[in-house]
Amino acid sequence: IGHFDVYQGPEPGYAEQVYLFELFGDPADGRTLAMLRNRGGAKAVVLRFNTSQLPAFTLWKNTGGRREGYVTGLEPATNYPNARPFELARKRIPVLPVDGRHVAETTLELHNTRDSIAAVEQETQQLQAQGAPQIFPRPGEPYAPEV
Repeated sequence: IGHFDVYQGPEPGYAEQVYLFELFGDPADGRTLAMLRNRGGAKAVVLRFNTSQLPAFTLWKNTGGRREGYVTGLEPATNYPNARPFELARKRIPVLPVDGRHVAETTLELHNTRDSIAAVEQETQQLQAQGAPQIFPRPGEPYAPEV
């Protein structure tokens, strides 16, 4: 858990890792972001979304060898990737009426200047200033079944 935010080079046999987050959103409108930045700080991808529309966030990491795939996923959602009954019991799966819908907006940005990346990092710091993170070293309630 201590290295969720660091990526190493390809590692054949790497076991996929899944991290569950409840992100801080802007107090006024719920907007938040997730950024994936390269080590040099010159390139980044930023995913923006609203925590009132998509309150759950999952980071998927699979840094296996080239044949296995080296991939990450930044996934905002209405619920976490648990079994449906578990998520339904915690009221995280929207139940829509016939012809109902759930609208959620996401924005994907590509950044290739240190100045634009620094501006996003400053936004991130402002969001993080809302409180200290709570880190759970093992899966458990209310985010995942106890292991």
